[in-house]
Order: sequence, then C-alpha cells, then structure tokens
Amino acid sequence: YQFRLFFILALLVMADGMEMTVISMLRKPLTQEWGLGEMTFAAIGSTIFAGLLTGNLCGGILADIFGRRNTLLGMAVLFCVFGSLSAVASDIVSFSVARFFTGVGVGSMIPVADALLLEWSPTQWRARFAMTLI
Repeated sequence: YQFRLFFILALLVMADGMEMTVISMLRKPLTQEWGLGEMTFAAIGSTIFAGLLTGNLCGGILADIFGRRNTLLGMAVLFCVFGSLSAVASDIVSFSVARFFTGVGVGSMIPVADALLLEWSPTQWRARFAMTLI
C-alpha cells in the first residue's frame, strides 16, 4: 500500500517540475501570437511562482482543516482544471489568472503530499520516501 501511495504522490509532485518548464517552452509561440515583450512575458511567467507561494502557505492550513487526502484531491482538481484553462486561454489576463491558480494547486499539493506520505509510511522507509519524493 505504501509503495502505491508513494508512486501516486510522486506523480503529483512531478507536476511541479512540469509546471516550471512548460512556460519556457511556450515563450516563443506566445510572444509571436500575442505580440508580447520580454517584460510582459516575464510578468506572466512569474504568476505561477506567485501561485506556488500562495499554495505553499495555504496548503498546510487547508490540510489541517479539511484533511490531507481531501486537500490533496481538491488541489489536484484545481491544478488540472486551471492547467486546462491555461491551455485554451485566449488573452494575457485569462492565461495569467489560470497560471496563478495552477500554481496554487501545485504549491498546495507538495507540502500535503509530503505530510501524507510520511504519515502513512513505515518508520524504516520514511527517510527514503521523503528524500526520493523531494
């Protein structure tokens, strides 16, 4: 059971890495399609980091209120919904808002996934699971 939980949580945490790299892949197409300058694109790119910060700060609080599992599932849904909305965004504002809330979802998932994994892991595997997940 713990290995299956580890695998599922590792997939969710990998979403964080994907979110950090996807904006760099979109740089050229978005600047050409929307006619963005470097500073505008940098501001749009930083919205994900603002969302990550907000999510990291709120994730633990939400997990204490609603439970770790419910918070993790809710934030995974938030990540998927707003990630999909950012893919179909038609302007800068909607793209930025979608990226921010995608960041909130990803940022909340990371501390909650760590806590959930360590809570359910056998003592002899905790350090290995924690270091591998990070």
